[in-house]
Amino acid sequence: MAGTANLNAKKVRLAIFSANGLLSFAAEKLGVSRQTVYNWVEKSAICAAAVQEARDRFDDVGENQFHKAVRKGKPWAVSKWVDKKGHKRGYLDRQHIEHSGEGGGPLVMEFVVNDGKKRDKTEDQPSAEAG
Repeated sequence: MAGTANLNAKKVRLAIFSANGLLSFAAEKLGVSRQTVYNWVEKSAICAAAVQEARDRFDDVGENQFHKAVRKGKPWAVSKWVDKKGHKRGYLDRQHIEHSGEGGGPLVMEFVVNDGKKRDKTEDQPSAEAG
């Protein structure tokens, strides 16, 4: 590995950007250890900001490619888009429905048993004393 004497925040920042925020690849580009790059990120606000900015930019690249696939009508992309973003327009795979009884209290359920008689659910449950 090359020495670290000729490193500065600007060089580390550029390596981070060219590696899309992946510090191991930035270290390779600089010819230094990964720990050296981590140390620069820890001590330099410029390098730390570069990591987040590079990762955000790469996320934008991925999102842009995804948008292109949706525009081309790629079924996998359209399905994923509807699944993740379509809920705002009413496209849902599942719904969360909350049930409650009168006045927001407990829900009372009745069951019809084979004999045709209606029973409250609590009537069919054994009492605590029967245990």
